[in-house]
Amino acid sequence: MLKILQRSHRVNAEGEQERVLGHLNEMAAQEQRACNGSPSAIHYAFEAWKSDQTADVPYLVARNANQYSKLVYSVVVVGDDPTNFIFQNHAGLSASHNQFLNLTGQRVSDSPLAMNRRSVCEEYHLAVTEQVPLYHEITQTFNGVTRSYRRLLVVRTDPAGKPHSLTIAVRPIELSAAT
Repeated sequence: MLKILQRSHRVNAEGEQERVLGHLNEMAAQEQRACNGSPSAIHYAFEAWKSDQTADVPYLVARNANQYSKLVYSVVVVGDDPTNFIFQNHAGLSASHNQFLNLTGQRVSDSPLAMNRRSVCEEYHLAVTEQVPLYHEITQTFNGVTRSYRRLLVVRTDPAGKPHSLTIAVRPIELSAAT
């Protein structure tokens, strides 16, 4: 259970989504042992980001913990409007459910789910404003499929401190089809 810093709940024609923003101090402890006592993709991504905020975190995770490479992806910052940002190596949380699409090479505005588009934009602005990574527990139901996962979003900057991409790491908690 996360110590809740912020909670949002949205329902629309697409489905339902709850996002709980958790405390980074809890994240470090929880993700260190999240995968049967082993560190999660979130742990590896956070450690890589802490060591060098300009680093190519997905590359470092793939190099150091390849089993998690599909759970870490980037979103390239293009201009000031987050809807124009471009997904890189985004395979979706579950390839077995076509509701979770491969968005590699597509803009955030191309994402088929308005709730996800809105959340990426809001969370980018919050992370840049607060200058901290964001750690969420997210539960979504779309097209009769519910998925729960933990997610870390970090803003990567160039040496001058200007954002150039987001790194997103996830840890699935649950995926279930409607009965």
